[in-house]
Amino acid sequence: MEKMEHMDPQRCDRIWQRVSPELDPYPEVRAACREIRSKAETEEAAKRENAAAVPAAPEIPAAPAESGCCLSGGAMSSIRLIQDFIEDELADRRAYLAYAACAPNVAARRLLRQLAGEESIAVKVTLTGGDGYAIEGFEELPDCLDYADGILTATIPNADFTGGSYVLNAIVSRNGETATLPAGVILRVQVYDRAPSFRLTAKGKLDVLNPVSEIIYTPRLTNAQGTITDIRLEGADAELFAAEVVDGVVHLTMAKGCTYSTRTTYKVTPVLTFCGQEVTGSTLSIRVTQSTVKLAKLSNRTVYQSQTAPLVQVLSITSPATAEFGEITLNSRSTAALRNAVEAAGGIEVSGGVVRFPAEAFASLKPGRYTVILDVTPENAAADAKPIQARFTLTVQK
Repeated sequence: MEKMEHMDPQRCDRIWQRVSPELDPYPEVRAACREIRSKAETEEAAKRENAAAVPAAPEIPAAPAESGCCLSGGAMSSIRLIQDFIEDELADRRAYLAYAACAPNVAARRLLRQLAGEESIAVKVTLTGGDGYAIEGFEELPDCLDYADGILTATIPNADFTGGSYVLNAIVSRNGETATLPAGVILRVQVYDRAPSFRLTAKGKLDVLNPVSEIIYTPRLTNAQGTITDIRLEGADAELFAAEVVDGVVHLTMAKGCTYSTRTTYKVTPVLTFCGQEVTGSTLSIRVTQSTVKLAKLSNRTVYQSQTAPLVQVLSITSPATAEFGEITLNSRSTAALRNAVEAAGGIEVSGGVVRFPAEAFASLKPGRYTVILDVTPENAAADAKPIQARFTLTVQK
């Protein structure tokens, strides 16, 4: 500081103008420099009029290297260094001014008193501008607020909590140094004493021929914040269905081993768990469906009265891909003589989609053509669904 007292103000002013002419960091100093310069020029002109020239003033000795950013004669060779120093300080100032407006915007955050200690609202805190700066936290947060990993969380600490407005002063850091921003932001927490509820929006359908089919219910919570964590079903038809929560949505499926009707409307009542409480919703109306089953066309077959091997007919389901064979029977509208002969020989044998007709039945049949109709019931078919029919012509020869 003592060296600064011996500096020529005019020389300092010239250095500032050469480094950053657009800046005027010390207007009062620059004004003084202009006044001194003007006085000196007036005196110099007077001296020229009187007589001989005055010898040039001696050079001011250069400041030692350890003096840092000194504006003495030696610093004239380091103008770029001085400019970098000034711009770095100005960048810091701009960054801190930007951070004064950081943290969450002014907003009303509503919480339910009934869910004290359970419900929470998360507010993401971000910084704008200035590389290398990070928010470390907030100074003197109240009990209802917590900050971690860029998230400011508001909770209800107890049932007597009534909310309020809070001025938050962010603590920022860069290069190991921290500072508390003087300008705070306001976060208002409002508490509502209303019963939580929810609505479910359904997507999908239950198909008795597709065991993995499901209805996905997306919940919309009212008077509560958060996500659902569990569900159970109540009501007369609750045992016919299974439900679970995955990533905050409800997946409802058919219970294993149950039989359904496509004409029945089933009723279940969902009870969701969120914010640590069970909340009962409105009764759901559930209908099940059955996809249309399509079979591959059967080829006509020929047998002989004297053959000893059974006739094997293979059926195939073309759609849906999830359907499987359940029961296959001989339809009563098949040719009566054929039906009677097969029943007398012990009936048909079924394994999946493979049907075997006993050879003993053919010996009692007269040569000719017979109509064979098979009733196919898919596995897990609805109780009120009619079987699908497959038919072919059987020719009996001697």
